[in-house]
Amino acid sequence: MKKIIAIISVISLVFTFLLCGCDCRYYEERLDDIKDQLYEVRSQMDELEFAISGLKKEIDDFSYEDWRYNVQDMRRAAYEIESIFEDLDRKIDDIE
Repeated sequence: MKKIIAIISVISLVFTFLLCGCDCRYYEERLDDIKDQLYEVRSQMDELEFAISGLKKEIDDFSYEDWRYNVQDMRRAAYEIESIFEDLDRKIDDIE
């Protein structure tokens, strides 16, 4: 996923420099917008990584915790991951 974001950034930079003879200001603003969007995507990737770690912890809890209590924690962790993933997917669609 990070490679895809990096590739999009590089393509955007190359595109900007190639068309710089036209209207540089427009492309500079567009590049700034893309950079901001990529920053948001990176932030959400960090959130997703944290949520996945939380899910792994909940899975480990099954070894010593009553499963009836742990199931609710697992559902909550899975919902959090799903929510972050959907937000991330929307932001990537916006960038494209």
